[in-house]
Amino acid sequence: MNNKRRKNLYTAIKAIEAYTEDRSLTKRLEEADLLVSAALAEEQDYFDVMPEGLQSGERGTTAEAAIDELTEAQNLISNLVNQTALIADVSDDIVEHITNAIEGVA
Repeated sequence: MNNKRRKNLYTAIKAIEAYTEDRSLTKRLEEADLLVSAALAEEQDYFDVMPEGLQSGERGTTAEAAIDELTEAQNLISNLVNQTALIADVSDDIVEHITNAIEGVA
């Protein structure tokens, strides 16, 4: 392997490692998850203490819709957190394969 390709591959490794070392995305997602979780719990409590007559009315319907939407948002955030963990795992494998190619390991 010539030096130019080797240099480009080292640059690729650095880019991958920089991405996986930057945990800010995961931290922001976890923060969002906490905020959504708190809002969901509060909205659920609001609905639960609501008299039955109001639960079946407009306020109750609106609260139930908000609960459903927040539950879906929380599920999506959890999926994203799991995906970022998977990206980190796959990134390690990518770096290993590139390193093996540079070093001529078969």
